[in-house]
Amino acid sequence: MKDYTDFIDITLSDLSGDPSMSEDLEKFKQKRKAQMRDRETSLRKRGLSDSKVIRDLIISENVDCRHDFIKEQRKALEDRIEKRLFRLKILLSVSYYIFVGILFLLDTFYNHDFEHSWIIIAGGIVLYADFLLVMPEHLHYRGRRRLSLSTDVSIAVLITAFFLWLIMDIVFKMHNSELIITSTLLVLTIFDSFVPLLAHEKYGIWHTIATPPGIGTWLYLTLGLMHVIHWQTGWMLIVAGIAVSIIIFVIHYNRSNRLMERAEALRLEKLDNTEVHING
Repeated sequence: MKDYTDFIDITLSDLSGDPSMSEDLEKFKQKRKAQMRDRETSLRKRGLSDSKVIRDLIISENVDCRHDFIKEQRKALEDRIEKRLFRLKILLSVSYYIFVGILFLLDTFYNHDFEHSWIIIAGGIVLYADFLLVMPEHLHYRGRRRLSLSTDVSIAVLITAFFLWLIMDIVFKMHNSELIITSTLLVLTIFDSFVPLLAHEKYGIWHTIATPPGIGTWLYLTLGLMHVIHWQTGWMLIVAGIAVSIIIFVIHYNRSNRLMERAEALRLEKLDNTEVHING
């Protein structure tokens, strides 16, 4: 029987003349031929003894070897490019933090503002984190976001709000500076209640169902800090939020399972059967 591994050499023969991929091509051939021989051993252990049948079967399983090699080459090229781009991003990040450090040192030595110069470092970190979160998708590694855009925006806003709260509380000694955090969380929770649903995200409806108690909580804390409502009674906003969640769940469950329509259809069918029985 002619060695079935010759099929690999014949199929990939037109690529042998390219010196840029000769080394990768040879490695691919050796790897694929080893897999073909392992496959033959496996088939013979299972009781298949006809050499022609084994040859035809193994060749049929490797008819796409040219496509597999080209796909492997493209993936390797993509990996190399992505790694180089990642290194460039690291260098740009280092340059960014060098400038942040320079600003920090200039403020420290020339203004002698040791008490507040930390704001430059903290602000630089917050700005960098915000950019990483909201930057266009094609700038992410392999051009894919790990989280949804709405989640990234929410995290960025929350980080910024926390930074502003630190400044207002530590630097300006703002009374009830916690309002920055509670009001931000209120807005983000409202945002999260409908944006994932409108964006047709997989679990968007569950965001809508789960957020009303959170909205009630942050509204309670915000209005309480503003002295708009009493702490003793404002907690009922949270309970109201739970009730709203239950109502939304009931509506969603009924619509998704078409309970009312099915119940009405069964009632009409039962009524028709009763009329037929009476007339009969």
